[in-house]
Amino acid sequence: LACFPFLILLLTKEWKILRWSIFFSILTVLVSIILFGTNVWIAFLHHFFNETSALLTTIWLKTAGIQPTLYTTLRLLGISGLILKLLISLAGIVISILIVIIWKKTNRLSLKGSAMILGIFVFMPYFIQYDLMLLSIPFALLVYDLLEYGYKKYEIIIVFLLWIMPLINIIIVNLTYVQISPFITMCVLVLVLHRAKKDYSNNAIFKSESNNKQHFNV
Repeated sequence: LACFPFLILLLTKEWKILRWSIFFSILTVLVSIILFGTNVWIAFLHHFFNETSALLTTIWLKTAGIQPTLYTTLRLLGISGLILKLLISLAGIVISILIVIIWKKTNRLSLKGSAMILGIFVFMPYFIQYDLMLLSIPFALLVYDLLEYGYKKYEIIIVFLLWIMPLINIIIVNLTYVQISPFITMCVLVLVLHRAKKDYSNNAIFKSESNNKQHFNV
């Protein structure tokens, strides 16, 4: 979950942000070791890999309702083995490319920040229902972006689905054995991509008009 932002920063060549992010990450680890010792990290890694392995294999069906991931969605659809791994890997590559495009197309932090966090929830094969609280960040950013730069009715509906999804996805998966969370998250990410491309086009038109005015004045 924590590695994905570093990957995006690397792919978008945001070297300054990447350097500071790595620095503070290492600093946080060192401070925690000084205060609590190395046993905390050893225990964390041990339990992390053991619990993750169990939740993705032996008890995944029992916890499907609280694992709103693409991995769970595909497993519930009957996909497993090598095909499952290939699809998860392909999804990770596609999501990474989409977010890099968004970061290249716009300078609006509301869109870039939304894309980063939404990408995490599609990219990662394992997280629990309570982690969806992080979606409040892209929700707030997108509400700001809609109010600040205008919106269409269908965009309000998509953002509303992002808000209500954590409240209803457990009910739906328990009744239908279909995990809707990744579908809604990807739908919102496509919306962010559309708005980023629109922002890029508007900026290109504005620059073209400015250049034409300067040329005319000369």
